[in-house]
Amino acid sequence: MGKKVFDRENWIVLLDGRMMIDQLMDRDHIHPNFESLWGRIPPQTESDDEYHEKEEVNVVFSGKFIIEVGDQSYEVVPGDVITIPSNARHKVVNHSDEEGVWICLLWEKSEEATA
Repeated sequence: MGKKVFDRENWIVLLDGRMMIDQLMDRDHIHPNFESLWGRIPPQTESDDEYHEKEEVNVVFSGKFIIEVGDQSYEVVPGDVITIPSNARHKVVNHSDEEGVWICLLWEKSEEATA
């Protein structure tokens, strides 16, 4: 399996063109319950509210934008890490004039891991 590199030409467009993702690693070669993605939000846009059962960690790669988690808003810059619990409302808001890029790690919560 070859190494996946950051490729701005092959984004998967989500949410009416306001946010894009690109799968970082093929989950079939890692673990079926684990995903890793590049996320991108263009300037002056915001995503829709999102909810899912997976746990999530985001590491900011570039830009300055806001990640809302529940009723909290976090202004993030490169190097910041934001965790999002399972089923929490979250969205990305970019009021700046530069694109925001982050790495997103998602996994299904295991009952064994919480025991």
